[in-house]
Amino acid sequence: MPLEIFECDTLKSLEMRRNRLSRIDGRVGRLIGLEWLDLSGNEIGVMDYEIVMSLPRLSFLDLSSNPTLRLSPTQVSQLHDKIHEFLYDSPEPSSLEPQPPRSPKHRTRRVV
Repeated sequence: MPLEIFECDTLKSLEMRRNRLSRIDGRVGRLIGLEWLDLSGNEIGVMDYEIVMSLPRLSFLDLSSNPTLRLSPTQVSQLHDKIHEFLYDSPEPSSLEPQPPRSPKHRTRRVV
């Protein structure tokens, strides 16, 4: 991604889905005009939660289909309170215990 994009403080929408991203670049926090952010379908495992929370105008955030991403219940609640439309594949509480792999067609997806 061109670094110049992080200097566009009037940018309203950013789609970075299906790019094999493993983390959210901290410079996203500079995009103070950002209203819509799609990070779905990546490989984000760790998210700097404060970056997203610092975006004052963000009203849509899609973090779905990032299979290794785990947010705490507190983080999910705070993101839900801040962001009008927040999509995240929340793991089932029992998913912390080892289980046999499930078929993709039986995957549980909850929209928070």
